[in-house]
Amino acid sequence: MDPETEAEILELQAEALRIQAEIESKAREEAKAIVAQARRRSEDILFKARGQAASIINQRVQEAKEQASAILEEASDTAQNPVVSGRVAPLTSVQLMRYVDLSRSTGSFSSSALMGRGSSGGVYKAEGLKIWGRTVQAAIKRLDADS
Repeated sequence: MDPETEAEILELQAEALRIQAEIESKAREEAKAIVAQARRRSEDILFKARGQAASIINQRVQEAKEQASAILEEASDTAQNPVVSGRVAPLTSVQLMRYVDLSRSTGSFSSSALMGRGSSGGVYKAEGLKIWGRTVQAAIKRLDADS
């Protein structure tokens, strides 16, 4: 091969290497830009996720506070009014009842209201009985005269 052709080939090879290096450099810069953009997007997503998580936690805490408040209010009502929605709480106070009201609510202690008998008397179902301002059903123990 003549020296002139050989020089042209070397120049072309050098130009190809230069172009290849330039392409690789641009590819590296583009890859860095893509990685930086991906990092920014992931940071944005993480920031939004943390904000949503905090919002959900705050909402759940508020719901728990409201439930606790309702439970405390019901407990307070139960302490003041022992018969609440079918459940009986320990007595913290006593309400005196008139015999006539007990008799009326049990149908004059009728046999149809009798729920059972024990050694000291019968237990009767009372309906429409007012206790602490509420109309309730109750079991009334009527002691026998000889007990």
